[in-house]
Amino acid sequence: MKGLTKFKVNSKCSMMHNLFRKIVQSGDLNLRRFFLVLFIICLFAPHGLVSHAFAGDEQTVKEVRQNDVTEKSLGKPENISFNSYIKLINEKLPELKSNRIALLQAENEINRSKSTGDVNLSAGGESYRNNTYSGINDKGNVNGYNFYGGLSKTLTGTGTDVELKYNYDKYSYKKFSTINDYTAHNPSLTLKVTQPLLYNFLGKVSSYSEKNAKLQYEIEKIKLQENNKSTLNSYKKLYFQWILYKEILKELSDAINNSKKLAALTARRYKAGLSDNDDYQAARVSVYGYEVQYREYQNSLKAIENQMSLYFSVRNNMPLKEEFEKFYDLSNKIKFETVDFSRTKSAEIIRKTMMELSYSKSVYRNMLLPQLNVYGQIAGENMSQEYSSDLKDRDYSVGFEFTYPLGNHSAQSSLKDIELEIKSLNHEYEETLNSYRKNLWNYVSESGNLKERLVIKSESQKALKSQLDTEKTKYRQARVTLSDLIDTQNSLTSGEIDMLGYKYSLICCYIDYMDLTDQGR
Repeated sequence: MKGLTKFKVNSKCSMMHNLFRKIVQSGDLNLRRFFLVLFIICLFAPHGLVSHAFAGDEQTVKEVRQNDVTEKSLGKPENISFNSYIKLINEKLPELKSNRIALLQAENEINRSKSTGDVNLSAGGESYRNNTYSGINDKGNVNGYNFYGGLSKTLTGTGTDVELKYNYDKYSYKKFSTINDYTAHNPSLTLKVTQPLLYNFLGKVSSYSEKNAKLQYEIEKIKLQENNKSTLNSYKKLYFQWILYKEILKELSDAINNSKKLAALTARRYKAGLSDNDDYQAARVSVYGYEVQYREYQNSLKAIENQMSLYFSVRNNMPLKEEFEKFYDLSNKIKFETVDFSRTKSAEIIRKTMMELSYSKSVYRNMLLPQLNVYGQIAGENMSQEYSSDLKDRDYSVGFEFTYPLGNHSAQSSLKDIELEIKSLNHEYEETLNSYRKNLWNYVSESGNLKERLVIKSESQKALKSQLDTEKTKYRQARVTLSDLIDTQNSLTSGEIDMLGYKYSLICCYIDYMDLTDQGR
């Protein structure tokens, strides 16, 4: 033993040197043997075979962190806030662009419906030469030309038809034996106003297309907001799921590192005969279990990033964990209350659709009436041998027109269609209301349950951390087994992952609740 005291140690092994001194100074033979074995383990284990006991595991850790090293070599990615992320999605998401088509079509339908009130221009003319008879033996020819032009318009607000028409005739009689040759000019200008009294009274029918198209446009605007919001909600959740998986991977990475250290210590103890094989294998299983979880979440994260890479560079953008915590705090503080269905956009869509159908019903009822129109007409005309624009004569006329299709099956069928649509819409309202109430109650109940679980899990985590600290001390004192220590560590890691999952679920519940009750931003 005295010869051993002359053993020279490296300056880096001063702690082992102190340990060796305790071995020499101890008078207890068993204690000397224990310290001696411990000294040998500390001296040779880091450089011996034990350091390679988990060589494969060390390689796994390197692979786990390989992506982080690659990203650092390419430059640090920029953080992307939630608002910036949503702005990018708004600009590039094809679904949102597709949703706008229906609104553009409804807007175009308004322009089309205005055709009822368009001004119609009509014009025509002809030139002729005819052989004709003034009597049995009096043959001659008539030649000339005529043309006309006119404007007509329906005043959709009142259903009034207004028509203005100009005619000009010129004709010549020649080579008749009983009639002297002559030429006549016959210009005329006519204004006719027709007013419906039953069918299309006060423009009920003529104004229908435009009014109905405007109602449809208002409905499509609300539908567009709802469709866009529903589409964006899935991408809002995707942003927070992106953060969730990254945070879980951090938890698992830390768990792998801690398990590696514990496994390495157990391996050294096992090689030195101070630990049983089941402890050694349990430590290895713990590491492998975390590595399997890491691979699974890594694959899930990759799937999310592949989806997002369609719209922006995932390599150059990273989500902000602060956004996750901010939305969690927001969803945790808000009180999930019942909101009356009538205040929602879904109810507004149904109300406006009902208005549109009720209006259509009144129009189709009007279409069942006969067409009884009164009209008044004034015409100015002149006839002379020389061309003149003076319309010195005035003609007046008034009258009425009556038309009624017997049976009128088309209008009756159209009215029946509208009545059936109204009944269907009433049923749809009831179904939508029931679905709304069910979803609302689910969100209110789920949010309360999640908040309670978060409180309980938080307290449980505090207890587990305290338990783990105590068990580490007891393990060093050989008062608990390694399996107990591993179980507690696994429970703690699992609890942290559960906490993250509960927070994410509460955020999703908050997003869905705000969407359902139309309180979302």
